[in-house]
Amino acid sequence: MNFSTMSRIKRVSIAIFTIFLSSCSSMIVELYGIDHIVRDLSPQKVKKEALKLKLDKNELYYMDTSFVGYLNKVDTNFRLFEKNNFQPLQYKVFNAQGVMVSHLVNCDAGGFPNLNWGWMLNQFPPTAIDNMFADLLPFEEYSRYFLPMLSDKQLINSADYKVVVIWSGFMGRQNNRFLRKVKDIRSSHENLAVEYYFVNFDNVLYRL
Repeated sequence: MNFSTMSRIKRVSIAIFTIFLSSCSSMIVELYGIDHIVRDLSPQKVKKEALKLKLDKNELYYMDTSFVGYLNKVDTNFRLFEKNNFQPLQYKVFNAQGVMVSHLVNCDAGGFPNLNWGWMLNQFPPTAIDNMFADLLPFEEYSRYFLPMLSDKQLINSADYKVVVIWSGFMGRQNNRFLRKVKDIRSSHENLAVEYYFVNFDNVLYRL
C-alpha cells in the first residue's frame, strides 16, 4: 500500500469518525448506506449527481475548496464551530440581513439505521440547534465560496430568508433521505420569499 493510498484512507477514517463518533454513537458505516470513498468531483460529476437527485440547476452550487482554509482561520476558540461547518449534511437558514438563525447538522440528527431529521426539520425556520456562532459566518462572507453550476448565475440575496443546503454524494442513502426531508419542509413555506442554495460539499471533504 503506497503513501497516497494510506493518506486517503486516513482522510476517510477521519471523516467517518467526525460524522458518527462525534454524535456519541458507535455506528456501522455500511448500515447507513455510506460510501467509504470520498471523491473529488468535477463540475460535470456534480451535475450528474444533482440530476439523479432532481435538484434544480438554478439553485445548484459546489463549495470552493478554499473554504477549508478560510474556516481554519476564523478567529474562534470554539472547536464546535469548525466541526459543525465541516459536516457533510447541513441545513442553514439566514435572515434578510444575512445573519444565521438556524444551523442543523447530521451529527445532531440521531437515529439508526437512518438519520432522523424529522424532529429538527419540523417547522420553518427550524428551531436553532447551533446559533451561538451566528455572527461568525454571515451569509455575505459564506456565499463567496459558492461556485454556481450555471456560469452566468448571480446571487440575488433579496429574499426574507436564504436556506443553504449542504449535501454530499458520498453520504449515499443518508444524503438522499436528507434532501427528501428538505423538499418536504420546503413545501410548507411556499408562501414565503425564500431562496435556496444546494451546495455540494464532496470536494471540501476530499481536501480534509
